[in-house]
Amino acid sequence: MKILITGAAGFIGLFLCKRLLETANDEIIGLDNQPENLLDFATVLSEELIRVNILPKDFDIKKHMKLVAMQKSDVPVTYAEINDLERDFGYKSSTSLREGLRCFSEWYIEYYGR
Repeated sequence: MKILITGAAGFIGLFLCKRLLETANDEIIGLDNQPENLLDFATVLSEELIRVNILPKDFDIKKHMKLVAMQKSDVPVTYAEINDLERDFGYKSSTSLREGLRCFSEWYIEYYGR
Protein backbone atom coordinates (compact mmCIF):
# COMPACT_ATOMS: atom_id res chain seq x y z
CA MET A 1 0.00 0.00 0.00
CA LYS A 2 1.16 3.54 -0.69
CA ILE A 3 0.59 6.21 1.94
CA LEU A 4 0.63 9.88 0.90
CA ILE A 5 1.61 12.40 3.59
CA THR A 6 1.03 16.06 2.74
CA GLY A 7 3.01 18.68 4.63
CA ALA A 8 5.84 16.18 5.03
CA ALA A 9 8.51 18.85 5.53
CA GLY A 10 6.69 20.45 8.45
CA PHE A 11 7.16 19.54 12.09
CA ILE A 12 4.22 17.13 12.44
CA GLY A 13 4.51 15.71 8.93
CA LEU A 14 8.21 14.99 9.38
CA PHE A 15 7.67 13.00 12.58
CA LEU A 16 4.68 11.19 11.10
CA CYS A 17 6.77 10.13 8.10
CA LYS A 18 9.64 9.01 10.34
CA ARG A 19 7.29 6.96 12.52
CA LEU A 20 5.58 5.33 9.54
CA LEU A 21 8.93 4.49 7.97
CA GLU A 22 9.97 2.81 11.23
CA THR A 23 6.79 0.81 11.73
CA ALA A 24 4.96 0.34 8.43
CA ASN A 25 5.76 -1.95 5.56
CA ASP A 26 4.01 0.47 3.21
CA GLU A 27 5.59 2.87 0.73
CA ILE A 28 5.52 6.37 2.24
CA ILE A 29 5.31 9.31 -0.16
CA GLY A 30 5.89 12.70 1.46
CA LEU A 31 4.70 15.83 -0.31
CA ASP A 32 5.47 19.38 0.61
CA ASN A 33 5.57 22.31 -1.73
CA GLN A 34 8.11 24.74 -0.32
CA PRO A 35 9.54 27.82 -1.94
CA GLU A 36 13.20 27.44 -2.80
CA ASN A 37 13.94 30.49 -0.70
CA LEU A 38 12.03 31.10 2.52
CA LEU A 39 12.61 34.85 2.15
CA ASP A 40 10.67 34.69 -1.12
CA PHE A 41 7.76 33.20 0.84
CA ALA A 42 7.84 36.03 3.41
CA THR A 43 8.10 38.68 0.71
CA VAL A 44 5.23 37.34 -1.41
CA LEU A 45 3.05 36.81 1.68
CA SER A 46 3.62 40.39 2.84
CA GLU A 47 2.78 41.70 -0.66
CA GLU A 48 -0.47 39.75 -0.70
CA LEU A 49 -1.40 40.89 2.82
CA ILE A 50 -0.76 44.48 1.73
CA ARG A 51 -2.95 43.91 -1.35
CA VAL A 52 -5.96 42.96 0.81
CA ASN A 53 -5.25 45.74 3.34
CA ILE A 54 -4.26 43.49 6.24
CA LEU A 55 -0.86 45.18 6.31
CA PRO A 56 -0.37 48.89 5.64
CA LYS A 57 0.72 49.95 2.13
CA ASP A 58 4.11 51.13 3.41
CA PHE A 59 4.89 47.89 5.28
CA ASP A 60 8.50 46.81 4.72
CA ILE A 61 8.97 43.12 5.47
CA LYS A 62 12.77 43.44 5.51
CA LYS A 63 12.58 45.82 8.48
CA HIS A 64 10.61 43.19 10.41
CA MET A 65 12.72 40.16 9.55
CA LYS A 66 15.10 38.82 12.12
CA LEU A 67 17.16 35.94 10.84
CA VAL A 68 18.23 33.67 13.67
CA ALA A 69 20.14 30.43 13.97
CA MET A 70 18.33 27.14 13.44
CA GLN A 71 15.87 26.42 16.22
CA LYS A 72 15.58 23.06 17.98
CA SER A 73 12.51 22.00 15.98
CA ASP A 74 13.75 23.26 12.58
CA VAL A 75 14.24 20.74 9.82
CA PRO A 76 17.80 21.21 8.52
CA VAL A 77 17.15 19.88 5.03
CA THR A 78 14.21 18.58 3.04
CA TYR A 79 14.03 16.71 -0.21
CA ALA A 80 10.69 17.93 -1.45
CA GLU A 81 10.10 16.56 -4.90
CA ILE A 82 6.99 15.16 -6.49
CA ASN A 83 8.31 12.68 -9.07
CA ASP A 84 6.78 9.68 -7.23
CA LEU A 85 3.51 11.54 -6.79
CA GLU A 86 3.36 12.36 -10.49
CA ARG A 87 4.21 8.77 -11.45
CA ASP A 88 1.95 6.97 -8.96
CA PHE A 89 -1.03 9.31 -8.72
CA GLY A 90 -0.84 11.49 -11.85
CA TYR A 91 -0.61 14.61 -9.67
CA LYS A 92 1.08 17.71 -10.99
CA SER A 93 1.15 20.91 -8.98
CA SER A 94 -0.46 23.83 -10.76
CA THR A 95 -0.62 26.46 -8.01
CA SER A 96 2.16 29.03 -7.82
CA LEU A 97 3.41 30.39 -4.52
CA ARG A 98 1.80 33.78 -5.22
CA GLU A 99 -1.52 32.23 -6.23
CA GLY A 100 -1.61 30.07 -3.07
CA LEU A 101 -0.76 33.00 -0.81
CA ARG A 102 -3.28 35.19 -2.60
CA CYS A 103 -5.99 32.60 -1.91
CA PHE A 104 -4.85 32.40 1.72
CA SER A 105 -4.98 36.18 2.21
CA GLU A 106 -8.45 36.38 0.65
CA TRP A 107 -9.65 33.50 2.84
CA TYR A 108 -8.19 35.25 5.89
CA ILE A 109 -10.16 38.45 5.18
CA GLU A 110 -13.34 36.46 4.58
CA TYR A 111 -12.93 34.38 7.75
CA TYR A 112 -11.45 36.90 10.21
CA GLY A 113 -12.30 40.25 8.64
CA ARG A 114 -9.92 43.19 8.57
